[in-house]
Amino acid sequence: MKKVQIISYNVGLGGNLIRFLLSLHDTTFPLYPKGEFNKNQPRHEIYSFKNLQWRHGNWAEYETSDAWQKINTAEYLQKFLAQDDYDTLTIADHPDELDLEVFRKSNIKLSFLTISVSKKYESLVQDFLKLNQKIGNYFPLSGSERHDTINELLHEYKTNFNPYSINHDCFLEGEETFMHEYKRLLTHLNYTLDEDVLTNAMTLYRGWHSARMTILPKKTYI
Repeated sequence: MKKVQIISYNVGLGGNLIRFLLSLHDTTFPLYPKGEFNKNQPRHEIYSFKNLQWRHGNWAEYETSDAWQKINTAEYLQKFLAQDDYDTLTIADHPDELDLEVFRKSNIKLSFLTISVSKKYESLVQDFLKLNQKIGNYFPLSGSERHDTINELLHEYKTNFNPYSINHDCFLEGEETFMHEYKRLLTHLNYTLDEDVLTNAMTLYRGWHSARMTILPKKTYI
């Protein structure tokens, strides 16, 4: 029985980072860029957010780049089920892009997750989206029609599946809170707390945090 982890979340809450973090172990399906599959290069280097602004200009340019634009979820699932090397796949989609019907298969076990943020940091997330709003209206801001639609669908997803909630505050506040939350997530999903993976995860996180956060907020979570 193969495992598929579905993360449905609101825009701006680090879904790409989390799907990469949950795809660092050797038994997990690798999320390489389109047309690239290099088993000899460490995954955290391929997933890296380092030099994101230098290479792409801003976050929206990065997410829509030819290199890292997501492969269609149904295609990922098909590739995953067609091989025997990996037992776990992590999918992260906004609820208006998530088609749960493709997962109705007898040979997979589903885990449902979501990402939450406290009211304290909601405005910080909105500020990030506004700063990176350079491609048309790529990021739906609070009050927009798509933002309202996503919130409605996310409420339905949470009601139907009672997903495990990942605390985005911990990712914003720094390394100590990040690692605390990351280990909690791995334990929930029955991952091995492998020291090499934890080290690579911290390296990946540091690149993301440096690109994402210009000012470190005061720690409140732990």
